[in-house]
Amino acid sequence: MRILLAVDGSPCSDAAIEEIARRPWPNGSEIKVLIAYELPLPPTPEAWAIPPNYFEEIDRAASDQARSVLERAVTRLKSTMGSEANVKGAFAQGPPRSVILDEAERWGETWS
Repeated sequence: MRILLAVDGSPCSDAAIEEIARRPWPNGSEIKVLIAYELPLPPTPEAWAIPPNYFEEIDRAASDQARSVLERAVTRLKSTMGSEANVKGAFAQGPPRSVILDEAERWGETWS
C-alpha cells in the first residue's frame, strides 16, 4: 500500500501523522511524507526598501522550517511503525496545492 501524507506543521497535520502512525498497515507499505513551502511576498512593493539578501534569508528560513517539520514527522512515523512500513520524506518549494498534486501524479505513475 502507498500513502502520500502532506504535512505543514499545523495541529491538523500532527493529527494526521498520529492517525497514520496508529493504524495497522500491511507489511511493505510505503509512506511518503511531503511538505511544500512557498516564499512569502515581500513586506513592501518598493524594491529599494528590501535588503539585498532578503530573499536568500527568507528562502533559508522557510527551507529550514520545512525540513524541521518533515524530519519530525518522519521520525515519529519510523519510531512508531518500525520496519512494518518504508517511510520516506520529501520537500519542495512551490504552491502546496501544485506540489502535492504533482507528487501524487508522479508517484502514482511509478506504481503501475
